[in-house]
Amino acid sequence: MKLFKKTGNYIGVPYFRLLYHFCKFVLRYFPRKDRLGSFGTNSIMEYPVFFDSPRNVFVDNDVIIRSKARFVNSPSEKIYVKQYTVIGPDCTIMTNSHQKSVGVPMFLSAPSNMRDKSADTTIGEDVWIGAKVSIMPGVDIGRGCIVGAGSLVTHSTPPYSVVMGSPARIVGKVFEKKDIILHEEKIYDANKRIKANELDRIFDEYHYDEIKTYGNNTPLNLEEQQVLEKYKLELNFIGIN
Repeated sequence: MKLFKKTGNYIGVPYFRLLYHFCKFVLRYFPRKDRLGSFGTNSIMEYPVFFDSPRNVFVDNDVIIRSKARFVNSPSEKIYVKQYTVIGPDCTIMTNSHQKSVGVPMFLSAPSNMRDKSADTTIGEDVWIGAKVSIMPGVDIGRGCIVGAGSLVTHSTPPYSVVMGSPARIVGKVFEKKDIILHEEKIYDANKRIKANELDRIFDEYHYDEIKTYGNNTPLNLEEQQVLEKYKLELNFIGIN
């Protein structure tokens, strides 16, 4: 308390106001995991992580959220992060965007959320979000996607696509079709895998056969298998067959 009084006197701010803003900062950037809507088993959150409305953020099992990620949502909007996903450092995930109105300056319309465009945002299973990515309201990042560092994602992305840029666009696919099937067999229960006809539709609709494949289908060597087993033990991870 003495520190807040001394600091407040030095910068000309009442100590109780300084203490209020400090507590608000701690709650927003260093929240307990039980303050979120849900936070799954074996999931990792590297502080500081910013939450506007933590009760409406739902994190599944086996998720990694790197430091300085920001979840910008109101109490009426939800953010979902599904299993096996990694969110890189300094990412921003939003559920609302401001709209300009005639005669109303942004100084007033932004904090009042007047006429905001809002929608829930979902990041699917086994997604890799690179550093400093921004994901806009209503976006659904499909299962298995890779989002390149620094991208601005304004539209939903199909499963196993590789997207990058500002705005982000599809530049490739993660695996060939046969490798997606094998990958899904290894990490998902039978009733949770993408159906063959749905996979055919995705490849046809997004012309996956015509674009670059970024993933690796070479079997792990002995050293790589040992590294994988080491991290499975460290993370108490039992999800992969």
